[in-house]
Amino acid sequence: HLVYYGMMGAIFLYNLFLAIAVRERAYFAYIAYVLSATLLMASVAGHTTYLWPEAPVFEQALRDWLVAFCAFSAFLFIGSFLTFLHKRPLLRAAWIGFLVFFGLAQIYRAAGFQLLYIPVISAMILPAGIFGVVTAVLGSFAREPFARLFLVAWLILILSASVLGLSNLGVLPHRPWMNHAVRVGTLVE
Repeated sequence: HLVYYGMMGAIFLYNLFLAIAVRERAYFAYIAYVLSATLLMASVAGHTTYLWPEAPVFEQALRDWLVAFCAFSAFLFIGSFLTFLHKRPLLRAAWIGFLVFFGLAQIYRAAGFQLLYIPVISAMILPAGIFGVVTAVLGSFAREPFARLFLVAWLILILSASVLGLSNLGVLPHRPWMNHAVRVGTLVE
């Protein structure tokens, strides 16, 4: 686990320095995503409980909030990295819709509401992933710089999350390495 956190920390710091040096919005969105994904992985693994051992309710609320914030920051990154989507009204409307949904979900959970939060967020992850793939494919056809790189990275992340999910559902036989699939996916991505 320490290797993962160290590598994600290095990625975070490297991109933070780049963001400050070049003042590019994509880097700021990316570091928000890297930080939230790393904290989410730490929370799911139970490692953030060491920070506040007396507050298990806070731990669960944090984990719930990080799911939505991770998705929100990923969509901020998509919009700042794949800029061609702003020239396509339908893609832009869908992108704004996802941003608004994940933004409101954070407010909903922060206000203390729990009813249907995780099922609704979970149900939106698949369409969000598909949107990322479709946007990257269309960007590749439109000769968007780095769209192919984004597509490969996004597919690795989706594949790793799918392997873990299918394993947890019993569709795939469980192997010990599958517990680390999403961490590997976020690191490679």
